[in-house]
Amino acid sequence: MLKILHKCVFIAAACGSMLTAHAHTQNPDGTVICSPTENIAVCFFAGAVAQGDHSVKPVMDALTDALVLPLTELRTKRYANYTMVPNQWTFEEVLAGTYTSGSRMPNGNIVGPGSEGFMEAVKQPEAIPVLKKALADMVNAAREYGSYGGQATGGIEDLSNYEYVVQNEILTPFYDEQLRAYPVKPAPVGKKAPLQLKGNREALRYKTNLGRAWNEATEPNFAGHYFAVDSIGCGTGCRVTFVIEWNTGRIFKVPYNAYFHSERTSRLLILFDAPYCTADGPPILYVFDGAKFREIKHDKCKNHGPIRADRAE
Repeated sequence: MLKILHKCVFIAAACGSMLTAHAHTQNPDGTVICSPTENIAVCFFAGAVAQGDHSVKPVMDALTDALVLPLTELRTKRYANYTMVPNQWTFEEVLAGTYTSGSRMPNGNIVGPGSEGFMEAVKQPEAIPVLKKALADMVNAAREYGSYGGQATGGIEDLSNYEYVVQNEILTPFYDEQLRAYPVKPAPVGKKAPLQLKGNREALRYKTNLGRAWNEATEPNFAGHYFAVDSIGCGTGCRVTFVIEWNTGRIFKVPYNAYFHSERTSRLLILFDAPYCTADGPPILYVFDGAKFREIKHDKCKNHGPIRADRAE
C-alpha cells in the first residue's frame, strides 16, 4: 500500500475547504467558533480541513464504521496508520491524522478528536449527515484522482460499499416518502388465478420462468393485490420485471428491466441497477394505475454521494 505523496493532490476535492455548510461564527483568522451546546463532532467537521498526507482508505473505513457500528465496537476498531501499517490507529487518531481542526470553543479550546465526549457525539443523529458528507468527499476524490487499486485509494479495489453507505441514508428517506405518496390499503384476496398468457407477447416469451415464479408466489407484494416478479433473466446482468394481478392472472410488463423494491401498501415500484446512485443514472420510480406505469422523474441523485451533478443528469 502506498501513501499519498503530495498533500492535497489526490484528495483535492476534500482539501482546503470546510466540510459542512453549517452556519457557525467565524473569526477573522478563519477559525470556527462553536456553541457550547452544539454537537462537538458537527462542530469539528464544520472547521476541519483534509490534509491529504496519507492514503484515504483508513479515513474512509473509519467514517464508514462510524455510520454503521455501535459506539462500543467503534471504540475497539483499529485502522492503518499513515504508512499503511494495519491495526495501528484508533478512530480518533485517524481523524486527527487526516484533518486539521479549525474549530474552537468560545474559551479557545480546540474541538476535535480527543475532546471529551467526541466519540459519543459522533454517534448522535445530527452527526450522520456530516459524516456522510465527509465520506462522500473522500469517495469523490478517490474516483476523481486515482484508480481503485492505485495510490490515491490506498489499494481500494471497489468503492461500491462506500457509495452504498454514503447514499443509503440519503435515498431511504426519499424512498419512504415516495412510497407513502401513493398508498394502497391491502384487501383480502381470493385464490390465485391462472396466468393470462394469451395475446401477451412479452409474457409468452418468458412463460416458463414466469409460470415458475407465479407458482411460488404466496401472497401479493405490490399495490394491494398484485405480485411483482423480477426473477426472470434476460441475459448477463439483466432481469425482466412483470406485475401480475392476483385475482385475474393479468400480466403487465414493467417498462424498465432491473431489480426492484415493492410494497403491498403502495402503488410505487422502485427499480435500480444498484441500491444507490450510479454513473448510469438514478433509481427509477414507476407508479402503477392498474393498467399502465407512469415514471416519476426526480433528481435525488444530483450532487449526492459519489455522483457529481454532471454525471447524474
